[in-house]
Amino acid sequence: MNSSVQIRTVSMEDVEAVRAVILRMLEDAPMAFGETLAEARGRSQQEWRAIVEHMIRPGATALLASDELGACGFLYADSANPEAPPETVVISRVWVAERQRGSGLGRRLMETAAEWSAQQHVSMLALGVTEMNVDALQFYEHLGYRQLGMRMPWPPDPTKQIILMGRELGA
Repeated sequence: MNSSVQIRTVSMEDVEAVRAVILRMLEDAPMAFGETLAEARGRSQQEWRAIVEHMIRPGATALLASDELGACGFLYADSANPEAPPETVVISRVWVAERQRGSGLGRRLMETAAEWSAQQHVSMLALGVTEMNVDALQFYEHLGYRQLGMRMPWPPDPTKQIILMGRELGA
């Protein structure tokens, strides 16, 4: 698609937009985000507000990309994840709509997250990818992420693994 995509930081006014994009993400890639479409659809408006509040609290940000057809990309970054090593931003919920795949939007989202992360004074960017998501693994490797030698069970199916990847900020 064309490059007239705008990326902006999510605010509390975006609760409905975040709900809509997360539902689209789960419809598009039901195995990629650690929750089911049914779970997401069952949330109340108050629960969605709490999710957005969590995503935009100090030390965290969410990015929403839109083109002329509407939302087409999303990313969540968290520098205060208690499960991450110090000085690490955990990137998750990265999604690009099919119509924008191959356009460079995924790279732009990741670069925007890296710029935000630099402002958080961290040294590492980290993320997890399910082992069966080969396209995502290749995408992140192309961006300079490397497997960290750590894996964890994938919650929906513990026989499958999440591969932890990272890259030094500025690398």
